Amino acid sequence: MKTERFAKDEQGVAFPMAMIVMAILSALMAAFAVLATSEPQIASNQMASTQARALAETGVERALWALSAGMRATVPSGALTTNADGTLASPVPAPYNGTYVSVSSVGGFKVTVADGAAPNEKVITALNAASAPAARTPRARPPRSRWAATRSSTPQTRRSTARE
Repeated sequence: MKTERFAKDEQGVAFPMAMIVMAILSALMAAFAVLATSEPQIASNQMASTQARALAETGVERALWALSAGMRATVPSGALTTNADGTLASPVPAPYNGTYVSVSSVGGFKVTVADGAAPNEKVITALNAASAPAARTPRARPPRSRWAATRSSTPQTRRSTARE
């Protein structure tokens, strides 16, 4: 009879239950606090990666323009012309020889145009650059993301690959 009474007696249960609920809520609050502190870093990394890819793609697009503009009757300045056999002039003029091109305060790109396997094939490689090579100084923050974009272009096909 005493054991039945003890099982039905719920006196003193409120405090332990309140402590258990408080522990669970505290753990959830700590998890959300950690998530809130890491979210700005994740967003910053995503933005840097997007900017890096955009800068590399800018280099590829500029080189594609230079190649197509070089085939016009009146060649604009900055265009790439080819020899009679379809090869690029040697040496390749700047900025298509890997020199730094500033696009904005975010950075710029380095683009290289080379002859491909066939005379009418050109290989374009572009790298983003966060700042001019001479202006780089050691920083406490980690380096920005780097993207490399390569395109091989022929009149028949166009292939594009990108890597981070």
